[in-house]
Amino acid sequence: MKIISKTYVLIGILVAVALFNLFVLYNTQTSATNDSYAIIRAGDLKTKVETIASLASSIAGGNEDDRKSLENEIRDFDNVVDTLKNGGVIRGQAIPQLSPDLASDYDAVKQNWESYKKEASQIQVSSVHNPETVSALNYVLDKNTEMILTTSSLVKDLTELNRDYNRHKEIAKELHEITKTIGQDALLISIGRENDTRNNLHNAQLSFDVGIRNLLQVPLTGLDLSGTNLKAETLAPIPRENSKSLDQIDALWEAVSLRVKILEKNSLFSEEFSKSFSSLNKQRKSLLDSIDNMLDMWNENRLNKRNEGQLVIQAIIGVDIVIFIIVLFVIRKSLLPLQTITNALSRIKEGIYGEKIKYDS
Repeated sequence: MKIISKTYVLIGILVAVALFNLFVLYNTQTSATNDSYAIIRAGDLKTKVETIASLASSIAGGNEDDRKSLENEIRDFDNVVDTLKNGGVIRGQAIPQLSPDLASDYDAVKQNWESYKKEASQIQVSSVHNPETVSALNYVLDKNTEMILTTSSLVKDLTELNRDYNRHKEIAKELHEITKTIGQDALLISIGRENDTRNNLHNAQLSFDVGIRNLLQVPLTGLDLSGTNLKAETLAPIPRENSKSLDQIDALWEAVSLRVKILEKNSLFSEEFSKSFSSLNKQRKSLLDSIDNMLDMWNENRLNKRNEGQLVIQAIIGVDIVIFIIVLFVIRKSLLPLQTITNALSRIKEGIYGEKIKYDS
C-alpha cells in the first residue's frame, strides 16, 4: 500500500476512535445528568407531601380558596410519579425510564401515595364543619359576654352581704373566672385546637355546674365528680334582694351548658372531613419514609452505574493507547523505505556507487 493511502487510513482510524470516545463520553454525561435531575424531582415529592398537608390544614381553617390549589398539587404529584416510572419530561428536562432495580421501592411509594391521595382528595371535596357543632360554638361565643357581665353583677350583688356569705362570694368569683375560661376554650376550638381544649372545657363546665347548684342549693345528682375535688356544699340561702343576677345566670347557663356539652362531645369538623384529615396526618410519615428509601436506593444505584461507567472509560482509554501504539508502529514501518533511500543518497553523495537498495513494501 502506498504511503499516502496508509496515511489516509491511519487518519481515518484516529478520527473514528475520537468520534467513538466523544459518543461514549456524551452518552455517559447525559445519562448521569438525567439521572441526577430525576432524583431531584423525586426529592421534590417530599415537599409536595408537606404542601398537600399544609393546604389540608388551611382548608380546615376555613380557607376555601385552597381547595383548587390542593386539587392541582394532587394532579402534579400524580404526573411526577408516573413520569419517574415511565420516563418523559418534567419542566423541560428529560427523565429516563426507572431502572428495574428500583421497582420495589417505587411500588412502595406508589402504594403509600394512593392511600395519601385518597384522603387528600376526600378533604378537597368534603364539607369542613359539623353544622350542629358550629351552631353550638356560635351560641356559646355569642352568649359569653352576657355570661361574663351577669357573673360580674352577681359578684357585686354579694359584696353587700356579711361574712356569713364569704363562701358565696368566693364561688361567685370562681363562676366569673370559669365563664372567661369557657369563652377562651370556645375561641380555641374555633381555630381548630379542639383536641387540646375539650378536656379543659369539660372541667370548666363541671365546675360551673357544681358552683351554681351549690349557690341555688340544688343537689348535684347526675354529675360525675369522680377524680375531682368538687363536692356538694351546704350554704345559707341568698336573700331575694341579692339573688336577681343568680336567677339570670341560672336561666342563661341552662341554655349555654347544653351547647358546651355539644362542643365537648362533637368535633367542629364534619365526621367525614375529620376522619380524612386525621388519616392524612397519620399516613404522611409512611409516604415520606418510602420516598426517602427510594431516594437512598436510587443514589446507590447511580453510584454503581457511575463506577461501571468509569470502568468502561478506563477500558476505552486502554484500547485507545493500544490503537495509538499500533498507529505509531505502522507509521514507523511505513517510513522505513524513505529512510533507506535517504541513506543511499547520502552514500552516493560520498562517492560510493553500485550498492543495491533493499526495500520491502
